[in-house]
Amino acid sequence: MTSAVSSLTIRLLEEGDLELLAHVFRFSRHHIEGRWRERLAGERTMLVAERDGEALGSVSFGEREEFPRLLYLFALAVVEPFQRQGIGSRLVVSVEAEARRRGVEGICLAVAVDNEGAIRLYERLGYRRTGEPFISRWTWYGPDGETREIVERCYRMVRRLGSGGRLIVGKRVGHPRLKAGHQI
Repeated sequence: MTSAVSSLTIRLLEEGDLELLAHVFRFSRHHIEGRWRERLAGERTMLVAERDGEALGSVSFGEREEFPRLLYLFALAVVEPFQRQGIGSRLVVSVEAEARRRGVEGICLAVAVDNEGAIRLYERLGYRRTGEPFISRWTWYGPDGETREIVERCYRMVRRLGSGGRLIVGKRVGHPRLKAGHQI
């Protein structure tokens, strides 16, 4: 295990992290604030991977009505110099741990068909493609407050975590056991 992974902390994103994430991932402040508004609206929970106070990666997840027994993982990002060192895997495994705590059956995600590195990562972690590629739409937030819809051709990938699970339709808020500053 590399030192980047062995000394890594995975925790909930806090509002004070927004400027750091905007800088590290070269997102506009508006983009990060848009993600934060989505988090406040209950549309996403965000985790950050950090080492010595430096953000190295992040991931979002949430519950979606169209996937009632699955947790939806999205927006996985690792700072380029730290890619392929296990940080993305640790973030995904942290989301899986939260899915188990919630009692859902598995994880669902969409990955761009041309994102070969991410596809390899997810397949190595046990995710399988389901169905044919589809068109995914998401919102990009620009530096001056503008928004743009991004359209990508994606694969849907799913990893089942076991039997059981509970129906989670309609509830799209963070888990009560996950509080700000909580480490996973």
